[in-house]
Amino acid sequence: MLEECISSNDRVIINTNFMKIIDVNDNKTTITDGSPKLPAVPNKEAKPSSSSSSPSSPAPQEPEPVTGESAVSSPAPPVRNWASFLQANAPPPQPTPKKTVKPKPASQTPIQPTPVSRSITPVAPFNINNESSQPLGILLLRIMFDSNYSVFNSLATFDVKPRGLTNSGNICYMNSILQILLYCEPFNRLLKLIETKSIGSLGVSPTPLLDATITFFNQFQEDSKAPVSPEDFYSSLTKQDKFSHLKWGQQEDAEEFLGYYIDGLNDEMLNEIKSVSTSQVDKLIQTYSQEHDSESSAKFKYNIKSTIRRIKNEEEEEDGEWSQVNNKKNSTTTKIEVDPTPLNMIFGGQFKSVVTIPKQSSSFQRSITLDPFQHVQLDISAVDTIEDAFKHLNELENISYTNNNKEIQVKKQTFIEKLPNVLIIHLKRFSYLKDQEIGVEKLRKKIDYSHDLIIPKEVLATEPSTPIKYQLSAVVYHHGSSADAGHYTSDIHNAGVWWRIDDTFVKQIKNEEVLNAGTEENIKNAYILLYSRI
Repeated sequence: MLEECISSNDRVIINTNFMKIIDVNDNKTTITDGSPKLPAVPNKEAKPSSSSSSPSSPAPQEPEPVTGESAVSSPAPPVRNWASFLQANAPPPQPTPKKTVKPKPASQTPIQPTPVSRSITPVAPFNINNESSQPLGILLLRIMFDSNYSVFNSLATFDVKPRGLTNSGNICYMNSILQILLYCEPFNRLLKLIETKSIGSLGVSPTPLLDATITFFNQFQEDSKAPVSPEDFYSSLTKQDKFSHLKWGQQEDAEEFLGYYIDGLNDEMLNEIKSVSTSQVDKLIQTYSQEHDSESSAKFKYNIKSTIRRIKNEEEEEDGEWSQVNNKKNSTTTKIEVDPTPLNMIFGGQFKSVVTIPKQSSSFQRSITLDPFQHVQLDISAVDTIEDAFKHLNELENISYTNNNKEIQVKKQTFIEKLPNVLIIHLKRFSYLKDQEIGVEKLRKKIDYSHDLIIPKEVLATEPSTPIKYQLSAVVYHHGSSADAGHYTSDIHNAGVWWRIDDTFVKQIKNEEVLNAGTEENIKNAYILLYSRI
């Protein structure tokens, strides 16, 4: 075992039985038994001690010192290879003072054996870019139930730049809605995922509206500041039955168009989910199970299977509605189901309406209805702020109806059971005139809203542990004094900056200008507010 190094003038070779020191300056050799003290011994053949435990063997030839003269042979065979190795690699002697070689002290800390551990293959972090393309129906299921595909993660979006839209056919209602959706991050991210990770169809596309929307979004990634023409998008839109009522040059309501548009995209997504085969679903579940623990896998399997059954109408309930009677038989709950899609997961919420009925008029004392929504319509006729409009939504209503020739008074109260990730608020500014058979009037009063919105706890079906907060991300305005005429514009928030867009006109504005909009002219009023949950 080799325990010492070689200095520039001394060479130390140690074997298990003795130690020999060759001084290369005077060619003298010292033999010792390895103890720290080195007694002087004449330079002659040394005989091994009889007490040595090493077996007797012929003495090998000792390696020559660097001076070229022969050294005394050593009888210890085990040292030969180490000495030869050190001798062959020794540097030439330098005329420097001789240094004393001191033995190293014994280590005080025992060497612990290296523990034997099972080899674990590290799991690489998820990267959406490494995922292969898949059928659109399968991709939509993953977006809904696989957290790695969630549109609320930091996945890629279309890098859209603020640009105007041309308006040669009185389509400002459509332009304003498209502008606010361009900068709605979850919606933008959903379209980007579909573009990059879905397999296209051969022949006629089953998703023409979705395709037209993705093509439209791509136009806003160009560096050009020139306005974009939406005419190709409009042409694709009006080929669908849902939009056959649209006429070029005819003004439409922006809020109604938004509802039709989201419904149209939802229909295409539902058809794609319906088209997936049983083998594709089984493969999806198997792939997920290989990458996740048993609890997550079981939940994923349940969500996928139940969604497929519901969409393919394999559930026992019909028309997406079911009722439940409590044990005391004094209350019934009716739930109106909505088919799950990624869009409903972004914009979808749920109302809870509670109707209290006098006992003598019915066998049920209370009727509860759970009703889905994609936007909240707020009555602003008697309020001045968004928060007060939500509280007004929750006010108790007295409703009269006739049953068996008797007039019955019931009470109704509306709560919000579930809030969406992106909250669309529609301010009800148009109402039918009471003193005329035909006619609609516009309520032009200013409603105060802020960049941050806290939903009043009174309107929530269940009081949350922490306040539910939203942040303003877009506003659509209506300019004009009547419902059947006027103009639409929008303010959008992008990368920390607010932009005002009026068809082809685009300019940057200050934060407070968004809140004060409507004060500069009494015919410009906030009509649709888009809030993102924080």
